[in-house]
Amino acid sequence: MLTLLLLPFGCNDAQKSKDVTNIEDEYWYVGQEHQQAIAHYADALSLQSTKSYDDAILELQQAIEFDDEFSLAHSLMGNVYRKLGKNENAAEAYEKAVEFDMWSFVDHLNLGQVYNVLSKYSEAIKVLKWAVMLEPKNAPAHHTLSVSYYETKDYGAAKVHALKATEIAPEDERFISMLGNTYAKSGDHYEAITAYKKALELNGNQPTILTQLGNVYTKLKRYAPAHLVFEKALELDPDNANTYLAYGYCMFMEGNYTETINRYNQALAIEPQNAKGLNGLGATYMMLYLGNKEDVQMGIDALTKWRESLEIDPQQPKIKSLEKKWTKIINPTVKE
Repeated sequence: MLTLLLLPFGCNDAQKSKDVTNIEDEYWYVGQEHQQAIAHYADALSLQSTKSYDDAILELQQAIEFDDEFSLAHSLMGNVYRKLGKNENAAEAYEKAVEFDMWSFVDHLNLGQVYNVLSKYSEAIKVLKWAVMLEPKNAPAHHTLSVSYYETKDYGAAKVHALKATEIAPEDERFISMLGNTYAKSGDHYEAITAYKKALELNGNQPTILTQLGNVYTKLKRYAPAHLVFEKALELDPDNANTYLAYGYCMFMEGNYTETINRYNQALAIEPQNAKGLNGLGATYMMLYLGNKEDVQMGIDALTKWRESLEIDPQQPKIKSLEKKWTKIINPTVKE
């Protein structure tokens, strides 16, 4: 008497099995190799539940040796690699999972999320478009696809999927915040403010959203409310370099250069290799020099900060151009 194990397995298992038996034209005897694969998969599930991730990977590798088309094993391997922070390996595992099960919504979503982490946004868009076609009413899938489009600067498409995510899950501040981001990038500043405020009503302890709201106020030259939300963000997260950078830019736009320098220095105290902070300091020193060209030291300080920034990130053509231009003007004896 044959024992049937009705779990998903690769499409070629019937071909690989030497003793295939047809039962009522519906089921195939899975074969010894697939049974071994399932046994290792089950062990991996148990090991994952106890956070024995490295051992779980070893079991899954064994499972795949017995059945390379066992999509569930590839899928679980992707999950475990993500737990280990090995996103490249996770992506490879999920790629196999969707190759052998193109109808798996979860694996397409997971693969898209990992691609986003790896900054592979074009690849993410391809798999996430399929994911939202498989499950059109899944808010996280639309949200993740919105993020992918946003990072490729396709803000129109990002807005479409951000709206869908908020329509499906109107009480999730993450999705509403993402919608605010798309409005801000599209120049719909008042819509962005509305979205950020709604997100903060749902959860006020969000320094990132507060900083994003402050950025919009800065663009609208509404500096007083910008100060309030930046201060609130820093109360919640006093070690957030991005908030100090945003606050510094706000002060710069106001023309308060003393406080601008303070904010950028606070950001750099947290992240000394932050090129944006160095660029901001350089720009501030340059404005002070232009206000008093007898103070050549300010001009030299500006050049110094830009050069430090270029050492960290040489691929900054605008900063490189500014440094070259003002080097010739301020101190021609300084080597380029």
